[in-house]
Amino acid sequence: MFITTETGILSPRERSKQYVKRGVMKAKMFRIILAAGLLTCLSLAGCGSHHSKSAPQPQPDTTSGSPDSTGGIKPPPFRPVMIVLKNTNHCIAPQGGVQYGAALRLSSCEPTDLNCKWLYNSSNRMLVSAANQELAINAWNGATDGGELRLHNGCTPSNPDCTWTWKNGMLVSDKNPHLAIRADGALLRLSHMCSPTKPECMWSQRER
Repeated sequence: MFITTETGILSPRERSKQYVKRGVMKAKMFRIILAAGLLTCLSLAGCGSHHSKSAPQPQPDTTSGSPDSTGGIKPPPFRPVMIVLKNTNHCIAPQGGVQYGAALRLSSCEPTDLNCKWLYNSSNRMLVSAANQELAINAWNGATDGGELRLHNGCTPSNPDCTWTWKNGMLVSDKNPHLAIRADGALLRLSHMCSPTKPECMWSQRER
């Protein structure tokens, strides 16, 4: 069967080629229209609920450390620890809670209780409360034999009445290196009688 057109007569084979050519052109047009629609959709940030904008990701907290080379956070230079008396489960804690002027004593502490935890940095040598970093252990009224230990909000690393050195398991006063923190019963005082052989003067750090 032959079909007559304006340009002449088409054989079945020629007509088949023409149909294939038209199909290919339609497919190309369809792909062009689909691509244009996708670009429009992306530019409008739409495309339905499954293409909606993702929620902003939380940013890392940098208050307790500094960024490292990978964009993460380095751990802080020191961690909260309990300061435990040798051969006991009793640790240093403020009497009546963390507050200005609170006297320090021995207490049976829970590992999760920040009232019983301290931050000690060997570079500034202050013993700072983990519950309130405005307060640090101070030799009240100056470092003297038998003197009290209390929390103070005016401590600085330049004040030796607020700084302490770990020496042979003892916490020694920087103001007077002949004085160390001693457990006098439940209360804590400075004493010139301390030595590494006396367990009431020996302390260790414990994270949990």
